[in-house]
Amino acid sequence: MTTLTTIAALASHAYVSGDEIVFVQGYNTVGDGGEGLFLWDTNITSGYNSGTIIQYSTSTSGAWKRLYSGSINIKWFGAISGNTSFNNTIPIQNAINAAVAELSDTFIPGGTYTILSQLYLRGKIYGYQSLSKLIIGPTFAYTDPIDGRSYTAILNHDFQGQVSIYANYISIQDLDIEYQENRGTVANPTVLGLANVLGGDITNCNINVLSGLPGNITALELWACVQKFDITACTITNQNSGKQGGSIWIRNITNAGQYAVNDVQNISISNCNITHATVDEAVSVFGVKGKISAVRISDLFIQATAAHSTLLSVFPLNDGSAQGVYAAIDNVIVENCTFIDAYFTAHVLRVGNSADSAQVCDNVLIRDNFFKAQYNTADSNIRYVSRNIKCIGNNVSFVNNNIDTYIEGTNSSLAINYGIGGYDKVTNNYLTNNISSGIYACNVVANNTIDAIAGKGTENSVTIIGNKIKCSGHGILCQQSSTQYLINSNYIEITGSGTNIVGVFIQSLSSSTPEAEISNNIINMNTGNFAVQKSGTGLVRVLNNKIIGLGKTISGSQLYNEIKGNIWYGVSDDLRSTGIISADHNAASPIGSIFYYVTSAVSGSPIGYIKTANTGASTDWGLIGTIL
Repeated sequence: MTTLTTIAALASHAYVSGDEIVFVQGYNTVGDGGEGLFLWDTNITSGYNSGTIIQYSTSTSGAWKRLYSGSINIKWFGAISGNTSFNNTIPIQNAINAAVAELSDTFIPGGTYTILSQLYLRGKIYGYQSLSKLIIGPTFAYTDPIDGRSYTAILNHDFQGQVSIYANYISIQDLDIEYQENRGTVANPTVLGLANVLGGDITNCNINVLSGLPGNITALELWACVQKFDITACTITNQNSGKQGGSIWIRNITNAGQYAVNDVQNISISNCNITHATVDEAVSVFGVKGKISAVRISDLFIQATAAHSTLLSVFPLNDGSAQGVYAAIDNVIVENCTFIDAYFTAHVLRVGNSADSAQVCDNVLIRDNFFKAQYNTADSNIRYVSRNIKCIGNNVSFVNNNIDTYIEGTNSSLAINYGIGGYDKVTNNYLTNNISSGIYACNVVANNTIDAIAGKGTENSVTIIGNKIKCSGHGILCQQSSTQYLINSNYIEITGSGTNIVGVFIQSLSSSTPEAEISNNIINMNTGNFAVQKSGTGLVRVLNNKIIGLGKTISGSQLYNEIKGNIWYGVSDDLRSTGIISADHNAASPIGSIFYYVTSAVSGSPIGYIKTANTGASTDWGLIGTIL
């Protein structure tokens, strides 16, 4: 067997006879990882690749073919680790192309490899126990033919103007990718960007964007025609504070009328650790002139480290260009994630987009997540922990989440404006600490615990059932005109004192006429509170509630429509041992109103009274007996 030192020597070695096998000691130097056995194959006339098929320099027929089994090693193609000035793009690209042609995988051994120009990914590419590191330093700008945006770095792209062709399966595993600097003219680079992919995964990879870089850099992006793809067990860090760009973005770009064939769908992001410092979203799912469906985001740990608008967003986006007018989000789940955010100026998590309310955003479920949210500096920004900005669709739900608005080391005296806002269904959530309005403008609010928050429990939500509310402001505030509120079977405890704080307040605001049924609730008031208050002419019924504590019963500038079956337990302004009804209660109660009074604040046999006249005197009420 012949022994040669390098691949260059093999290319100059003439085949002699028979099944000649040559041992090559290295690619460029002996022992550099490119060593291997080669056999002359007279049938090869093309496909030379500088690694597994080596052309004899003076012949056009026959070639030296590497003998191997398993994966293809990038060092067989001349990749060099530990040399920051050497561009490994060509040897790695040759290895990837050879692996696809030979139905194999691409292996990147442990070490650090510098890449200075764009790399096209194919097939399965994997490293060695995350000890294989790619350092990215782009040297040129690439302009995408579809959206005109510049991309570079590690990018699979096979459009060539065709947006409905799924070209490749891609698997990237056990790699460490670091973007150190922008060496070229690229304004908005994506470190790892995949498009036109049918099937694949990114697993156990680290992607790190360093701070202080001049461009708007996104770490990882699936951005068109991607289906059946998983991102799992990755660590993503984007430290480029003050600039735009994301950590993980999923979006869709299509030409007009083609959204039906090239949806982005069946995407999973799970068990990832994300540290984020740019002004844009860390994680975003947004349909841009196309549809995104069947996306599951689960078990992420996301922490913000610098000022930004929103940490995670799910929304349709139609930019109004001639490239298309359709954008849609459908069937997205965000679950079991942890959000730590002391720097948001708008939202920790947002669904929908106010500029694109005519687009579809439907079947979105936010469940079983933990939010730790606060901020440091007083300003005029309106903040939501989580908000749904309604688009077309009515099935956007927020279920079984935990929101705590205190982070050690932040200014705990600053209240977040809204905890949860705008959702169709809000059920079984827990909220605590410094929030001005716990749940705002949602359709169905059921079985939530709003515990010891600094402001209102719920505000302008429509159907409010089975909640436990403990707050220092109004328990439930309803102000929207022509809205019929249902407030049923809630426990409301008011910790703040004063007549301007109400258990349930149906308030006419700017000539609004809200209507409500307030029934079967337990309302526990502090000193000076009214249990129920009404302003305006909207229809309001107060039925079968229990009123306890140190506060007052009801008041209103207009008569209620019906007050029946309520029990007042030792409330300070009604009856007690004197038999006197309060002026507020008397003035607001229509003839026929019935209530039951218990002298003790906690127990006893209720005594019933019915209103028979409306003279303004306590004699308007007649005794109807004791309930045993």
